[in-house]
Amino acid sequence: MVSIPWYVNLFLLFLPLIFSTVVGVWINVLLRRINRQEGNPPWSIKRNFLMACIISSPLAALTQLLLQAQLEEYLYLESNTSMIVFDAVMAPFLVMMLYNVLLWYFDKKDWYNAYNFIRVKHTPNFVDEDVSDFTVKNYHNKSLNGNDKDAE
Repeated sequence: MVSIPWYVNLFLLFLPLIFSTVVGVWINVLLRRINRQEGNPPWSIKRNFLMACIISSPLAALTQLLLQAQLEEYLYLESNTSMIVFDAVMAPFLVMMLYNVLLWYFDKKDWYNAYNFIRVKHTPNFVDEDVSDFTVKNYHNKSLNGNDKDAE
């Protein structure tokens, strides 16, 4: 086993964190899109953070654990457990920060399609209704809020 310099140790610490952050944002956006397609109400920030915790924390810890298991016969790592805990704790916060940075960057660059893909908006579903603001709802019914439209 070889003792490693500090920069290799930092690389081994942040590589699973970067991987789990990118995958966590991707899965989080896909889950938000599925939620919108099912007709559920939009997610709150609390729900978004909870899903980031559920997705990225185990992913970061598992990736760090598997990376250390593969490298343990070649490298001597002093702080195995602290690296796993650090990755598991920091991953959800980085998912939320990367999500907000992507929203800001796509909005700043005026990349409309990328911004709309990341920003999952819940719009009302106008299937049978007219979407115009200038029409009176239920105008074709015989009585309109108790008023007879033929008498006008």
